[in-house]
Amino acid sequence: MPATLVRQGGVFLQHLNISDAFSRPVRQMISHAHVQRLSMLSRGRLVGPITARAPLLSRSLTNTYATAAQAKSSEPKAAKSIPKIRKVQATKTKETAEVKKTKGTGKTQKATKKEPKPRREKALTPEQEEKLSLREKKRQIRECKALCLSPPRLHPTAPFAVARQEAGKLLAKEGLHVKGVYMIHKLQEHIQNLRSEQAEEYERIAEENKKLNEQIMADWIKTYTPAQIRDANIARRKLVKLTGKRQSRLTLIDDPRLVARPVPSYAHFTKTQYLEDPSLANLPLLERSHRISALWKALSPEEKKAYDQAYREDKERYLREYKEVYGDEPLKLPRARRE
Repeated sequence: MPATLVRQGGVFLQHLNISDAFSRPVRQMISHAHVQRLSMLSRGRLVGPITARAPLLSRSLTNTYATAAQAKSSEPKAAKSIPKIRKVQATKTKETAEVKKTKGTGKTQKATKKEPKPRREKALTPEQEEKLSLREKKRQIRECKALCLSPPRLHPTAPFAVARQEAGKLLAKEGLHVKGVYMIHKLQEHIQNLRSEQAEEYERIAEENKKLNEQIMADWIKTYTPAQIRDANIARRKLVKLTGKRQSRLTLIDDPRLVARPVPSYAHFTKTQYLEDPSLANLPLLERSHRISALWKALSPEEKKAYDQAYREDKERYLREYKEVYGDEPLKLPRARRE
């Protein structure tokens, strides 16, 4: 019977003072009828009406359940707040670790950046030096050819060249497509069979071609600046030295706009000697040069001052005109006099 009481009305009777419910003391024997009344009250279906009539008991029950819920709800909140603190700490530690890592890597980068040691150049073999010099020579030749300027095609200025040109035109009209040595033989035969009247005609054409070529070259030179013509002449001189070949197309361009270089003291003296003694022009070149050189060495320093003064004046003129025409300063000047 006690087991039935606890199972059916355990929730209700656990807060009920049994000493007040029973009219008799607890230690005394309880009658069967009294126990039956209590068991009927302990049933779940009768608890609602009884608690509605007993406000004190229902208030105590509600208070007990509320406090229990608050206690239960407060415990998980405290438990949830702990991981958040741990997470913040973890993120801070991660950030600090990343900062430390970046700082450490920066130091390592600074430490690793070292100045490269200069490499020792190996000595080149004679074959490598020859290849290197040949490569450099080819590079200079290419640069000179780019600056040389290609002149326009000119007309022949010699009677024989004019006759050969006319003979080629006649052979082309006749339909004789001859090439190589056979073409040369045909041209020579045609030229040898020319009459005197035709020869005079070719001489006249040659003279006309000279004037025509001068006009063509003058018009072509005007298309370039004086500085470009100057650089072209320098490149042509250098190209002749590099190749060792003198070609007609590499002759210096005659431009009247170019600035004349200053005449040295010795050149002034040579000019005066030709004017004073015209017989020097009839002497051989070697003998003439030896005689002028001996006369120059025989001059006193005071006599040479006049020629030095002429050179200084010509030098001032050269520097002034050079800057006006080319827009820059000359790289070097000839020596003042020959000792």
